[in-house]
Amino acid sequence: MQTTTLLYNSEFLNSLNESQRDIINKTKEIMANWIKKHETDEPCLMNDDEIRQTILEEIENYKNGTAKTYTMEEMKKRHGISI
Repeated sequence: MQTTTLLYNSEFLNSLNESQRDIINKTKEIMANWIKKHETDEPCLMNDDEIRQTILEEIENYKNGTAKTYTMEEMKKRHGISI
């Protein structure tokens, strides 16, 4: 899966500080659990750059205290998936 590949990309991970890597690792865990629960053959409609930008935005939101929890409907819209 594209997202998993991006999150394990060592060049990208090495460009982050420890706090950001912790967030990414937690994100990987959440995504893996979500994927197991909602397995689908549909491809992710976001390309690598869009995924990377989304991750960086979420890191900034977390640092600024503006991170939010998304509903399933919001996640579907945000990431271009359907279940």
